[in-house]
Amino acid sequence: MPRGDTDICVIDVDGTDLTDLTGTAGVAEHTPVWSPDGATTDEVPDWRPV
Repeated sequence: MPRGDTDICVIDVDGTDLTDLTGTAGVAEHTPVWSPDGATTDEVPDWRPV
């Protein structure tokens, strides 16, 4: 991931199994919000180039 580029990820409690949920180049995602059932996320993207 280039410096300044941010993605939303999840990781197991023990620090293993990092999963990138967004993987978008040039977009700085932030402020993830989980759905009430915990199945999906939404975020407030920052669409300015990084």
